[in-house]
Amino acid sequence: MQPPPKKLLNQVRDALRFKHYAYRTEDIYVQWICRYILFHNKCQCHPKEMGKAKKALPSRGND
Repeated sequence: MQPPPKKLLNQVRDALRFKHYAYRTEDIYVQWICRYILFHNKCQCHPKEMGKAKKALPSRGND
């Protein structure tokens, strides 16, 4: 049985620690990600899918 996948913010923290970022920088990046998710109505979709939703919309420049 495989362990459940890590949550998004834990993955971000792991990536920043791997790159030897300062802990304060790590905290600031995580805070910005949280604000971004909350700004875009966190319950609508997973953060990994946020970019895909915008690509699915038709462009209005070609009308």
